[in-house]
Amino acid sequence: MTGMESASRVAAAGRTRAERLARRATAELRALPDFVIIGAQKAGTTSLFRYLVEHPDVVGPAEKEVHFFDGRYDRGMGWYRSRFPLRAALEKGARNGRRKLTFEASPYYLAHPFVAARMHEHLPEAKLVVLLRDPVERAWSHYRDNVSRGTEPKPFLEALRAEPDRLRPGLANIARGLDPGPEYRNFGYVERGKYAAQLTGWFAVYPREQFLVVESRDLFDDSAAAYARVLAFVGLDVPAQLPSFDVYNATPDAGVDDDSRAFLAAAFANANRDLAALTGIEFSDRGLAEHVDDAQLPDEPLDDLE
Repeated sequence: MTGMESASRVAAAGRTRAERLARRATAELRALPDFVIIGAQKAGTTSLFRYLVEHPDVVGPAEKEVHFFDGRYDRGMGWYRSRFPLRAALEKGARNGRRKLTFEASPYYLAHPFVAARMHEHLPEAKLVVLLRDPVERAWSHYRDNVSRGTEPKPFLEALRAEPDRLRPGLANIARGLDPGPEYRNFGYVERGKYAAQLTGWFAVYPREQFLVVESRDLFDDSAAAYARVLAFVGLDVPAQLPSFDVYNATPDAGVDDDSRAFLAAAFANANRDLAALTGIEFSDRGLAEHVDDAQLPDEPLDDLE
């Protein structure tokens, strides 16, 4: 690295830290999110986030996945506010008597057992957007993401069969009111796809009218229509210029072996019936989509967002 390159990196790091300090100093002047995309992981939340931040009446957060209510709750509301724009920035350029909106998208919120209550304490009026992907597809995509990160050494079917043992410590933590820990977050290939149980927990805290549940395939098969649904739900007009509806974080699909698919079909049978009764969304064995993928973790490790 040349001296100039080193100096540039130091200057960039200084600007970043200076920006973080400025955000913390102005936290009380900053807005809280009007709506939150709460999940699911590997269901297209990155793409929807990108579409929404292109809207002229939306100002995005400092990063897509704030992960406050799951991984950083101990940092306090001052830290959380620091991730969002100044209220004055939302009022600037307001049209038709309406200010601009802000939001975040942290896909672990849906599955985390304590997030709904935590969020309701601080954001009781927030609107909540949920993307749901076929749970077999989601599990396979989750697994491939772990393999690519070097955190999953097991073959897929072996990893599925090992899940109960891997999640047991996290479930014990939950029973004691403690954070479930990284194994629960990282290796819940089946657990994270049991959407009905997760939504039931959220519906017990927030009124149903504050939720919009969208199937991921709708977002990608008819992007404009799904985008319009989300905008109408959060109170925004469809802009004159639509996003390009590019797909973000897509990865090629190598396909699930038959034994793993049969294992997952059995594992999700009851959960999918419960989901259909709860939301009207029905998942069946329709083949894997190749184009709905989100990174499992935020771009920056949890400890890096000061």
